[in-house]
Amino acid sequence: MDSSFDNVIERAGESANAWSALGAQQATIRPVLAGDGPILQAFVRQLSPMSRYHRFHGGVSELSPELLKRLTTIDRRHEIALIATTSSFGREVGVGEARYSNEDADPDSREFAIVVADAWQGRGLGSKLLQRLISHAQSRNVRRLYGNVLAENASMLGLAREQGFALRHHPRDSHLVRVQRTLSTDSSRFQPLQPSE
Repeated sequence: MDSSFDNVIERAGESANAWSALGAQQATIRPVLAGDGPILQAFVRQLSPMSRYHRFHGGVSELSPELLKRLTTIDRRHEIALIATTSSFGREVGVGEARYSNEDADPDSREFAIVVADAWQGRGLGSKLLQRLISHAQSRNVRRLYGNVLAENASMLGLAREQGFALRHHPRDSHLVRVQRTLSTDSSRFQPLQPSE
């Protein structure tokens, strides 16, 4: 088995999952909090230009104050945002980020996005983050999860296929591929990952 959840730990009053990647490095997957702006900004800045382009579909070098506020202000009724972090010299450092939100008029659908630090790509973290999004969406009775992926982003398209997503032409942009999965809503084995109220 390449990777697994090891245990559930309590951190800052919320549930977080410790996860071991290939190579035995450990990351913690937890919800994004309002105070995570500096971690998210540093994470985006250290991504390669290609990884930033694949995530934001444009030439982003850092997050604007407006976008940073949007990415750390989560409406937990309709969206979830997760961050994977590790410890470096006593500091929490972002190594992955995943989220879904309600971006269109369909109340049963959510759009997702994932990005993983370059040094952590190919080690199973992207798969684990996507699995967490799927499980959380099922627990909230979301019927469809979809993403808009650049056609050149072969690794993300491969990950989506592995997780049961169908690949379709994007309805408006020939540079994008729409990946979509219809979800079951049997959430009996899943406890939502969210801050305690």
